[in-house]
Amino acid sequence: MPYDPISYNNLKPGVFANTWGKPALNHNELYEDTVCHLAGSGYFTSMSTTATSYPATPSLSFLLYKNLDNNKLRVKARMNVANAAATGTILVQVDGTDTATATTTSTTAEWVTVDVTLTTSSTNRVVYVFLKTSNASHSVQLYALNAYIVGAAPGSGTLASDFVSFSSTAESPTGAPIATEYVQRVGDGPIRIAKDRFLTLGTVMDNAIAPRADFQSTSASFATAYCGQICVPDTITRNYTVSVFQGPGTVVPETRVTIANQVITLTGPGWVDSTFELAGSSSHGLYEPFRVELRRVSGSSPAGLGTLFFRRAE
Repeated sequence: MPYDPISYNNLKPGVFANTWGKPALNHNELYEDTVCHLAGSGYFTSMSTTATSYPATPSLSFLLYKNLDNNKLRVKARMNVANAAATGTILVQVDGTDTATATTTSTTAEWVTVDVTLTTSSTNRVVYVFLKTSNASHSVQLYALNAYIVGAAPGSGTLASDFVSFSSTAESPTGAPIATEYVQRVGDGPIRIAKDRFLTLGTVMDNAIAPRADFQSTSASFATAYCGQICVPDTITRNYTVSVFQGPGTVVPETRVTIANQVITLTGPGWVDSTFELAGSSSHGLYEPFRVELRRVSGSSPAGLGTLFFRRAE
């Protein structure tokens, strides 16, 4: 259902709710239909394995912020096996607690869907992606991945995100007066959804442990690993966060991100993030180029960059 802007002629506190039903229904539909993109990449250069059991180290990882209402995590993956005699399996795991899998016997790279039902929400979570094949003679290859949060019909009462839905009675009013709280609820609803489902503005992803050549370094000097751009959707100056996953744990990697007039340095293995400020654009479509540089501060193994993404700050 399309979400229609609030018509204030229909939402005057104290008048009878003869036309209240559509805004109330839209309020619930917006919660159910809002999709939040988390992470993704269109092409991986060397994401394959001949392992017949899941390795200790994931192929990919990314962060899941907020989602206090535990709406479903959906991962779409494009993958294939080298020979149809084998079965390739992708495992998506959230904080080692919530898991789901999908399989393929395709040799022409088909899309599979993994839906993970989430059960914890007290902290921000880490999502891990693992691959395995049923036959060590035939590898499984991951070509692309897209992860996002999909909504569902809102439960009753005040949810963990502070979103409050409307009952079927409110969706089909019988002429009762419109309460001021109902009007406020419609205005607050989209804000609650946006605060609970953090939209990712741009991602860079690859294997964090054995990355492609551009995403690893043994040099103490910064070298360019990636260049891209993100769309800044706001018209006002706002804080954003850049997060990176880098490793391995035996070295001290350092990533430097340059965007607009900001230079952000992120040091150390594991997940590291930093918040910065960007000006908005009156055109609602300002594209900001960015550059990612990588170096190894110390250690003997190559420093690698696995995941980088931009999102609105909390």
